[in-house]
Amino acid sequence: MGMVTVGSGARRYVAPKVPCRTESTRPLPPFRPIAEAQFDLRFSRRRVRLRIYAPRPRRDGCGWACRYRIDYPIGLQSAGVGDTSMQALFGAMRGVSRALYGSTQFKSGRLAGDRESRDLIVPATADLPGVAPFPF
Repeated sequence: MGMVTVGSGARRYVAPKVPCRTESTRPLPPFRPIAEAQFDLRFSRRRVRLRIYAPRPRRDGCGWACRYRIDYPIGLQSAGVGDTSMQALFGAMRGVSRALYGSTQFKSGRLAGDRESRDLIVPATADLPGVAPFPF
């Protein structure tokens, strides 16, 4: 497509539409975590486990998905998606960041990276300023 002019007169690049393939001909490897972390849940013997899985092509062939799972009590299973595997991975990190730092367990001080610190050692998105040590 190339450059297009939007209402304000600014120009922006619009990528050409690529048709999605409807089925994959190659088998995909089983889901395996590429990153894992465990967090202490204060006043409990529980540990909250986080797993991020390798990005994979979506079943419909349109882009990539990067699954992640956060165990109970947050209890979330979702995925970051994007046109490339890197975009999907970045989307998963944003989702993990928002889920952890936005959880009632973190806000109440119960979720921590270890017993001595409140730091989760997980980067926070820029829309969560002052919450985590490594914003992105």
